[in-house]
Amino acid sequence: MYLPLTLFSTVVIWLFFTLILFSNTRHPLNRLCFISGMLFSLGTFKEYFYYDLAPVLLASGYLSSQTAQNLYAIMTSILYLSAMPTAFLFALHFYRSEGFHFLKKWGWVLLLPAALLAILFPPVQTYKLQRSSLSFWICFCCYNMIYGILFTFLMIKAIIGESSSTMRRQKRCIALLLLPPLWYWLITIFLFHTLQLNQLLQWWKGNLFFIVFAIGVYLYLAFHDGIMGLRLNTEHYQWELESQAAFRGAQFLSHTLKRDLVKLSWCSYNLKEKIDPNLEEAQILANTVEHLQGLSDRILLYSGEIVIHPQHHSVQTLLKQPVEEFRGKNLEIHCRITPHAQLYCDLYHIQEVLRNLLENALEAEENTSDNSPKGVVEIAFFSGIRRAGHRGHFDLLMVWDNGPGIDTQQKNSIFFPYHTQKAQTGHLGLGLYYCRQVMLAHGGWIQPENTSPRGFRQLLWFPQRR
Repeated sequence: MYLPLTLFSTVVIWLFFTLILFSNTRHPLNRLCFISGMLFSLGTFKEYFYYDLAPVLLASGYLSSQTAQNLYAIMTSILYLSAMPTAFLFALHFYRSEGFHFLKKWGWVLLLPAALLAILFPPVQTYKLQRSSLSFWICFCCYNMIYGILFTFLMIKAIIGESSSTMRRQKRCIALLLLPPLWYWLITIFLFHTLQLNQLLQWWKGNLFFIVFAIGVYLYLAFHDGIMGLRLNTEHYQWELESQAAFRGAQFLSHTLKRDLVKLSWCSYNLKEKIDPNLEEAQILANTVEHLQGLSDRILLYSGEIVIHPQHHSVQTLLKQPVEEFRGKNLEIHCRITPHAQLYCDLYHIQEVLRNLLENALEAEENTSDNSPKGVVEIAFFSGIRRAGHRGHFDLLMVWDNGPGIDTQQKNSIFFPYHTQKAQTGHLGLGLYYCRQVMLAHGGWIQPENTSPRGFRQLLWFPQRR
């Protein structure tokens, strides 16, 4: 069965940009890239329609030759007028999202050149103008080439200005996928026609090789580092299942607690109002309600989706509040931090992670059976660390305690939701699960290690951002 190259190329383009869209349908970059790709696909689809599909429809009497020519002209005009402005919007958001918000107010300015060209060269006449008017090609060549230069400038600017090595690598890959087919299209369509290189006009079909190459690279990156919201690996899927199970369990538990807390609070209020405002039992009930309410809120925090707002923070500022909270307890805390050390992180969530680790260190010391001295915790920070098997540099925050450590068989399961060996003391097993989710949200990870001859440490690895 004969399959026209133009139809095959169109389907391949649709598949590629649909894959990008469904990599992350909620991200404006993915949506803009998809819209732009669909507009560019008109280039191959109009050729298939006019030279392969229209003759069949003409022979069957479903279409007139003038209608086919008008449809071809309109699709060509839409392609030449709108594809590159849409690509420019993508590049602008790729470079700086706040610039895109600015365009929400002033974006209509982009319509003016397109409207002017549409007036000078009416869309229904595009078929004839392509074959007879050099001024048509000069104007559309300048129009699209300017957008192509702006597109390239913004892409390069975004890569150079990216402070994160991980994000810079991602942006380089996206530029590698998009720039070659874009410029091949601009040169073989507009430059060749403007320079009247008639013997080279069919070279535009070679863009299929760039698209196939881009799909291959996209899938390769999806199975390795991930790209544009897509990462194909079973580990990600398992984390999603854990997260859903943890959140459903937390919702049920929180709902049950709050339902009974309302009753306890009502009882406490009535005891104070009807019997004695200073009744000790009523105060105990009120304190219990407050404690359980805080526990309920904490459960939802630990099991819900982690949304971070990272900024550069002084490491000393980051440690100050959690360390002061635990210094008055049975812990001796030492911090080995240089005065000007900075960490790119979400201050609130990382401080909560540190509270969890310090709480675990305190409990480990209190639960030891020997007559060991006061618990000791050492917190250290190292910047620019290379990690075998990982690209780029990392910042490392280490929390070490002199407790008994953990059983090596428990090393991997300690991060599972609701996994705890301290259920009798009211622990729900969400603390370390929460710590892992926070580190994953930062693009890093948490690594537990027993130390010899005694002790346990948690290593918090952060991709370095400058």
